[in-house]
Amino acid sequence: MKVIVYMTLTANGYFPVAGAGQTLPKEVLADFVGLVATTRYLIVGRRTYEGIGSMGPARALLERVPVVVVTRAAAPVPGALTVPSPQAALDLFYEQGHTTALVAGGAEVDGPFLSAGLFDELRLNIHPAIGGVGRPVPIADGVFTSLELRSTPRLIGEHTVQLEYAAMRS
Repeated sequence: MKVIVYMTLTANGYFPVAGAGQTLPKEVLADFVGLVATTRYLIVGRRTYEGIGSMGPARALLERVPVVVVTRAAAPVPGALTVPSPQAALDLFYEQGHTTALVAGGAEVDGPFLSAGLFDELRLNIHPAIGGVGRPVPIADGVFTSLELRSTPRLIGEHTVQLEYAAMRS
C-alpha cells in the first residue's frame, strides 16, 4: 500500500491561496485530476475539498472516487467521509482495502501527514511565483525525514516543476 502526498508550493515555500490573486496553472490541475483518477482514493482537508468542488474537471472526480476529509469540525461534509486525524484517514483507507491513497489536503493536512511519517512518496510542484500570502508547510519540531529523488524533475506546462521523492526510512 502506498500513500502519496501531493503539494503545490510557491517558489518561497507557501501554499497558494485561492482568492488572493494566486491561481494554479491549468496543467497542474490536470496533473492532479489524472493522479486522483489513477489512485482512486483522495484525502483532503475541508478547505481543499470546498475549493476542489468549485473546479470544473476536479469536481466531477469527487463523485467518482472515495473522498475522506480530515477535519476537527463535527459537522458532516456532504459527499465525503470525515475523520478527525491523518491516522484515522489511513485506518479507513486500509479497512476499505485500497492500495494507493493521494493526500492533497493543504497545509493543515499535508503537514501532519509529513510530520508523522505517514507517506511513502512526495510529489512537490514548484509554482512559479513568490509571495507573502498563504501558509508554509507546518512540520512538527524535531521532525526530519530524508527524501530520495525518484525521477528527473519534470515540467508541468511551461513553468511549473514537479519533483517526485520517496521517503527514506531508516
